[in-house]
Amino acid sequence: MGREAELPKHSDLMWPTLRALKDLGGSASIHELDDHVATGLKLTEQQLDVLHRDGPQTLFANQCGWARTYLRKIGAVDNSARGVWALTEAGRRIESAEDMQVLVRGSRKGDRRKSRDVGWRETADELQREPQTEDSWKANLLDILREMEPTAFERLCQRLLREYGF
Repeated sequence: MGREAELPKHSDLMWPTLRALKDLGGSASIHELDDHVATGLKLTEQQLDVLHRDGPQTLFANQCGWARTYLRKIGAVDNSARGVWALTEAGRRIESAEDMQVLVRGSRKGDRRKSRDVGWRETADELQREPQTEDSWKANLLDILREMEPTAFERLCQRLLREYGF
């Protein structure tokens, strides 16, 4: 049995990745996520250093990448162009590995991306209905920020800082 067999497969990394995102406040860079998952699984340096095929990526990083991709496909996470991954509302509702497996099985029956895109289009349509002046959107934003729970505001700040490389 090679060192590759000792590493978890991407399907086994989905729940630890989701938990890591929750632990990190709802958003994280790829590096932060991979480090948190590896620490949580107590993987050794030897396990983490196994190269995927001829490299340069490690097998662990490759499997974590696939885990994030599958989590995005089921609508549990989303990522920005800057490599920041964030929990979606659906991802926040997942409380266990079993909940996640139910969502995975359900996603195989239909394309969740289509239904998710419809929701975004409806929100965009609502925003376009009301013409907003510069002052009105600022006032709306301030109202939203004032009504946010402190933990939600903290997650927003963390995400913004991650998006800009901090």
